Amino acid sequence: MSALWVDVRFARTDFSLDATLDIPGEGICVLLGPSGSGKTTLMRLIAGLERPSDGVIRLGEETWFDKKGTSRARIDRPVGRRRIGIVFQDYALFENMTVAANIGYGAPRATRAADVAAWIERLDLHGLETRYPSQLSGGQRQRVALARALAADPDLLLLDEPFSAVDAHLRNHLRAHLMGLAAAVKKPVVMVTHDLEEARQVADTVGVVCNGRLNRFGLTHEVFNDPGEHAVACVLGWRNLLPLDSFDDDRLAGAWGQIRLGPQAPFSAAHGAAWVGIRPEHIELGGEPGTGLEARVVRVREMGAVRELQCRLMDGRAIFVQRPWNMPLPAPGEAVWLHLPAPR
Repeated sequence: MSALWVDVRFARTDFSLDATLDIPGEGICVLLGPSGSGKTTLMRLIAGLERPSDGVIRLGEETWFDKKGTSRARIDRPVGRRRIGIVFQDYALFENMTVAANIGYGAPRATRAADVAAWIERLDLHGLETRYPSQLSGGQRQRVALARALAADPDLLLLDEPFSAVDAHLRNHLRAHLMGLAAAVKKPVVMVTHDLEEARQVADTVGVVCNGRLNRFGLTHEVFNDPGEHAVACVLGWRNLLPLDSFDDDRLAGAWGQIRLGPQAPFSAAHGAAWVGIRPEHIELGGEPGTGLEARVVRVREMGAVRELQCRLMDGRAIFVQRPWNMPLPAPGEAVWLHLPAPR
């Protein structure tokens, strides 16, 4: 198992990137961010498809890139010598080659037949060996692309939004395949996506990229539960972001009102700015008037296992509350009191 160390700067006239990553030697690291944030550029720098302005890229004991400041690069290993497997959004299969030939393209000649058979078995591609990419479904093409990347026995697997072109009902199936593969090969996997559900489902670690900067990196549950910055919270889908005038151990207050906290109430305060983020599922309804945050219900929306209330606060700001589908809820127009209980 070889950990991936990335500490790079990249600059061009219209864009710059600054990122430091220490990715474990196995498991899936997801780079998450909006379009144009720099997440794909960061992956391309790791692959050697783009050259950093300066920095270091190292996998285990092997240095792939090393350049400081304005000096010439001391090390710049070409992409073909970095032993990486890459799967792009459009799969990039060889259209004139069969499934078996595509999978075996980068495999060692001595073990090619056995490797192809093993990956066909592992990715459930039996019966497709002699077909061409044009004869495959989107899900089948994606599995062939994964098999081809892994059959070459890479030290690192890079995935650029690999499931974005696949129908929604196939995505969970392919994500499960990916998690199983990552556990089996025990090598680092770096995956780019803007899909929050996908990141939550497959990632062991998450890096959030905003405007050319890696703002947050860590274990998935830590990053999602404590974004640390307003920009990161927005990327991670924290819709209840409230500006703070003051806060202490048992109270949050702003122009929108105030809310009292139970012991260790679940919320995240953004560093460097007075904002608080509260997840819709962490807010409870009830209590006597004056005992919580005053709001008025605007609408109720069915969301499968939960129902969501959109409420309006004193300053006109929207706040969202999610409750189990079978709980009685107030009707639109009714006043409610919101509070944050202690974790159960």
